Amino acid sequence: MVVLLILLAVVAVIVIVAVTDQKKHDEREADERKRRAEEYRREWQELQRENEELKRENEAWEKEFGELMTYQNRGMELEKEKDIEEAVKAYEEAVRLGSNSSRLHLNNYYHSIERLAVCYRKLKRYEEEVSLLQYAKELGVKGSNLAAVEDRLAKAQTLLEKSKAL
Repeated sequence: MVVLLILLAVVAVIVIVAVTDQKKHDEREADERKRRAEEYRREWQELQRENEELKRENEAWEKEFGELMTYQNRGMELEKEKDIEEAVKAYEEAVRLGSNSSRLHLNNYYHSIERLAVCYRKLKRYEEEVSLLQYAKELGVKGSNLAAVEDRLAKAQTLLEKSKAL
């Protein structure tokens, strides 16, 4: 009988130790789940902040691009109406906006540069055309646009030299 009582006591101790170990294990797992949940929550909040920041930056870009396009489109309308002097003012403003923006890329306002160069040529303002085309090269025009700028620049420089000789 004593042996049976000892066995029962040993089994009870084993069960108590097993239950205590399981409880500690469960608590550690719960703590780990809480830690991971908090980490995921922080990551989610950071992603939401980044998303909001991207939305604000995109809205600012759209606003700047829209303003630039207003001037570029106005320049094109004025060119069609043969009002080259006013078209120049519109294109100059578009180029100024693009150049001063940290958001807009050269590709966003290159068309205004091209059309402004054409208008300068029509008005025989070769010095301004040369300056504009050199500026375009400094901005990093690439590919076929670079070739077009270089060709136009060479012609504008020739025209400028001829105009000064007269």
